[in-house]
Parts: sequence; structure tokens; C-alpha cells
Amino acid sequence: MYFTTMSRSIVRRARAVDASPTSESGPWPLLLGLSLGVAAGFLLGELVGPLASRAVHDRPIAGRGPRASQVRQLVAAAQAALDDDLMLRDCHLRVIPIGPGRIELHGWVADRRSRGRAGRLVGDAVHADAIVNCLQVRGEDDIPPSHDDDTSDERLA
Repeated sequence: MYFTTMSRSIVRRARAVDASPTSESGPWPLLLGLSLGVAAGFLLGELVGPLASRAVHDRPIAGRGPRASQVRQLVAAAQAALDDDLMLRDCHLRVIPIGPGRIELHGWVADRRSRGRAGRLVGDAVHADAIVNCLQVRGEDDIPPSHDDDTSDERLA
């Protein structure tokens, strides 16, 4: 038997060397691009931010809060609740809107019990975000503070 051996030649292709900039010069180009992007973002935010904020906040958005007609209805319902009560009808109390969904009760009542009653009546009648009870009680809130000489700070010292 006769065997012939043939030599094989294997050709290997050399891999292309990665010519990316980070391999030759390190991470500096990446850091430079990142810092330039951050600086440009801050600059644009300062220049355009106030305009965008005004555009967003000046435009009414549906569902953001009660509209003027809803506030008027809220005030009217609260005023009707106070006017319908027999004990509070003669006190001439006023309901004042102080913001979207917020109202204040103003006027004079005879006693603390009436002040609490007015707050409860309005709270039961309307669904407001806040009801501020600013009612004043006759005989308590209208008496000026007394300045007796016995209780002055100079006398105590």
C-alpha cells in the first residue's frame, strides 16, 4: 500500500484590530461627550424652562381643579345651608371662596356652639377640599384685651 500524505496548509485570517477611539486614547472622549451633553442640557433648561413652565401652568387642564362655575355653585350651596338654618339665619353669615374647592365662613355668631354648628352644616352640605371657619363669637372676639397694671411685664419683673 502506498500512502501519500498531503500537506495541508491552513490559512488563518488575522483579526482586524479594533480601531475605536477608546482603545487608543482611553475614556477621555467618552467623558468629554458626556459632560458636553450635560452642560447643553442645563443651558437649554435655563433658557427654555421658564417659557415651558408658563405655557404649562397658564393653560387650564381638564380635571386639574374646579372651574369658576363649580366654585360659584360650591359657595351658593354653602350659603344656602347657612341661610336655611333657623338659629343661624339672623347672623347674616357670608361664604367666601379662597381658592379652588376652598371656602371660608365669615361673620359673627352668638356663641361657640353656633360657630361649630355653622361649620358642621356647611361640611355636611358641600364637598369642599377645605372649609375654614373664621366665624367670630360675640362677647369673646370683640372684647379688646385689658391692660391692667397688675399684670404688666414691668410690674412682674
